[in-house]
Amino acid sequence: MKLYNQTDPSKVFQTDFTLVSIPSISDDKQDLVFTIDVIHIGDDTTVTNNKVATILNLVGENEMIVGNQIILKDFMGNFAGQSTTVDSVAVSGKYLRFVVTPTGANAAILAELQDAIDAALTTILLNPDYAALEDVYTNDPTDTEGLLDALNTLTPQEQQAFYNSLYLTLGTSVDVDSLLP
Repeated sequence: MKLYNQTDPSKVFQTDFTLVSIPSISDDKQDLVFTIDVIHIGDDTTVTNNKVATILNLVGENEMIVGNQIILKDFMGNFAGQSTTVDSVAVSGKYLRFVVTPTGANAAILAELQDAIDAALTTILLNPDYAALEDVYTNDPTDTEGLLDALNTLTPQEQQAFYNSLYLTLGTSVDVDSLLP
């Protein structure tokens, strides 16, 4: 953020803000809400309590910023459109983790897909290039954070090869470039 002196705009104070937040889902299950409890300004200053809302007001209160919350309206509605319900949202290490439950026909389809992925991974992870992934998966296949961390240690080319192997083993053809940012 840059703060300018009103009388002399050439005088500028620049600093970085780190927002420490707790994610949650609104009562109506439609919005993703980040409640900001602490703001770190620069290296040495920490702001808490009612001053958080004051700092956020510097950005400008609007429909997205209300008090000490940043609200992503109808974010959860996107999940409902995909026949899933978001049960909870939490921070897991450096990842935002959504716990979702498929609804209707998607429940059976996703269970079958999970079984197929598990079977495919058993084959793919025999490749020594994926040893870190294999270690995490063997120790605890539900360790999502560990699996993502291990996957992120691979180069982009290795990740592409891993996804290609997964898709080939599953007997499908997917354009990975359309799935990845």
